[in-house]
Amino acid sequence: MYIADAGSGDRTREVALSFSPWLNIAIIPGGSPAVGRNNGARQGSSRYLLFLDANVEIYDPTLVQRTVVLAREQQMHCVTTAIACPEGNLREHLLYLGSNCVQRLSRFFHPLSTGMYMLFDRAQFEKLGGFPEHAVYAESYLLSRKVDRSRFAVVPGRVLTSKRRAGNNKPFPLMRLLLSSSGGKNANVFAGD
Repeated sequence: MYIADAGSGDRTREVALSFSPWLNIAIIPGGSPAVGRNNGARQGSSRYLLFLDANVEIYDPTLVQRTVVLAREQQMHCVTTAIACPEGNLREHLLYLGSNCVQRLSRFFHPLSTGMYMLFDRAQFEKLGGFPEHAVYAESYLLSRKVDRSRFAVVPGRVLTSKRRAGNNKPFPLMRLLLSSSGGKNANVFAGD
């Protein structure tokens, strides 16, 4: 397990390393989310790469296994799942509900995966060039749009996230991102030079 840390001021390193007796953990240089994720991908050697946000909790012990089985048996390049925010308010619940619906429907148009929980086939990840490091945010969205829709899946289940994510994003730009049907003009809104 690789923890990409961009100099966080909390106890991220200490807490992560406290699991060393049970897990093989390494702290690697972070940066922007795309840079940290790509750094982690370069370290790994497995067939699949699972990307998780720091504030995500996997409460279902079968979720990762089911995700890998789906990817392997159906030869998927990218697999994600639904996101829930138990501590959120009504607005945040609706935002995640909308995001989950759009994510499921996206398999019929242009795949959309959030980086909160994203499993990638390593060979395809490398072929697509990894996460776009020029992206200010929405790097997972920009990468997932490149995936062939027949090789994208949403595994049943969900992961939990804190309300930090929903609370920091303005809902209208985020919904515009989710509902956008073309990667051209709108993708530039979320990328920087």
